[in-house]
Amino acid sequence: MINAVAVRPAHALVCLHCRQEATKGIAYVCRACRDVFLRGECNRLAWARAVRRHLEELGIRLGCSGRQKSKSITLTLFAQEIGTTPQTLRRRLARAEKVERELADHPELLDLVELGDMDAGAALRRARSEEIAAMCTITPEHIEAAKATVDIRCCDFHDLLASLRNVDLILCDRPYERTWLPNFADLARLANDALAAHGMLAAMVGDAYLPEIFEAMRGGPLPFRLLMHYLYPQKAPTAKHIPHRFLSHAKSVLVYGNLRGRYIMDNVINAGLPDKRWHPHGQDVGGFRELVRRLSLPGQLVVDPCVGGGTVAVASLMEGRRFIGGDVDAKAVQMTRYRLSLPDYGEEDIDEPEEERAVS
Repeated sequence: MINAVAVRPAHALVCLHCRQEATKGIAYVCRACRDVFLRGECNRLAWARAVRRHLEELGIRLGCSGRQKSKSITLTLFAQEIGTTPQTLRRRLARAEKVERELADHPELLDLVELGDMDAGAALRRARSEEIAAMCTITPEHIEAAKATVDIRCCDFHDLLASLRNVDLILCDRPYERTWLPNFADLARLANDALAAHGMLAAMVGDAYLPEIFEAMRGGPLPFRLLMHYLYPQKAPTAKHIPHRFLSHAKSVLVYGNLRGRYIMDNVINAGLPDKRWHPHGQDVGGFRELVRRLSLPGQLVVDPCVGGGTVAVASLMEGRRFIGGDVDAKAVQMTRYRLSLPDYGEEDIDEPEEERAVS
């Protein structure tokens, strides 16, 4: 037991929790309150607030163990008196401060934790889920800003990316020919300069040249994050990779960059049939909308340096993202601009039977 006479006058030896006279006149807390503290009969927030009040009344500071000897010893004795260690005491106080800080904007959840009706961990998870849902909500302001700032340029991808900074997502479905493979190193290098600190690069690729693509991208400064799988319906015609002798109902999406505390909860995209009305290699808008949702937030800037028929542009605008795109093919740029001028971007005018659309 602690000799509290060295800390408080003899006439003030009362329990710091219930304010009753301490059992033996030398304890910080009486036996009943000590049991409450030890056995968790009060919730963590109440425990932390009581401990902070006790430490303040006793003039004890947390200090740094081993550096401030007198403070460390005083804290050690106090921790022993309430049945714990200084390390555990500091950890529990820090945890309680974190709960109070992160639930400051969620008073209803904080009240439930204080009343003991909800675990602190569950309250934090719910608060984070609500914050993420709010961040992902598309507002009319997002849609209007996206429409007002869309920019489609006729230029090479080198020139486009070199002119941009603070991009949130670079999403492209680039050419699949072997002759384009050397460009992946340039794509990684230019994307690193164009992306914001939290930005990501996502490139849809054919599986035939994955080893060569990985090798080219590995030399770049962007860290590899994950491989996503873009799956077509089973009724879709298969893509034929004749030189490699295989058929495919899926494509790969390579993701590079910095997530900064975010999680991608699923790496599989269930897409619809490709839409070839606007470009010979056009993709399904629904599948790319899902990619945009998982890799960016409303109001952020999405860039497609190989815009083609404008699938990424349409997906981005529908999801409330600002968009900049480019292509070396003037006809593709003209087609994309025309498509974006149509009501609903032409998505309600699909007349071609689905079974006639091929995967490419």
